[in-house]
Amino acid sequence: MTKKLFSVLVISVMFTLSLFAKNLQVVEINADMDCKGCKNKIEKKLRSISGVEKVNADLKAKLVKVEYDKDVLTSEKIVEAINETGTKASLKNNEKKETKCSKKCSSKCNKAN
Repeated sequence: MTKKLFSVLVISVMFTLSLFAKNLQVVEINADMDCKGCKNKIEKKLRSISGVEKVNADLKAKLVKVEYDKDVLTSEKIVEAINETGTKASLKNNEKKETKCSKKCSSKCNKAN
C-alpha cells in the first residue's frame, strides 16, 4: 500500500513538473561593450525582459550569454534589446538565425518539424 501511494505521488510530481517545463535555449551575442557601465546596462535591460532566465555579459570577451525561453522570446529580440542600450550587438557567427514557419515544413526556412 505504501509503495503504491509513493509511486502515485512520484508520478504526480513528475507530471506537474513537466507542465511547468520551459523550452530554454542559450544564445551567445557579440556586443561592443567598452566599460562596466555598458555591461551593467545590458544585463539590467535583458533581465527586465519576459522569457530571459539568465544573463552573463563578459566585458573582456565582448560576449553576452543569455539563457531564455524560446517559446516566449527570440534571439533576434535579444539582439534588438542590446542595440537599444546603445551597444552594437549581433549574433555570434555560429548561432543560427531563428525562423518561424507558417507551414508544417518549408524548404525556405530549412526548419524540420
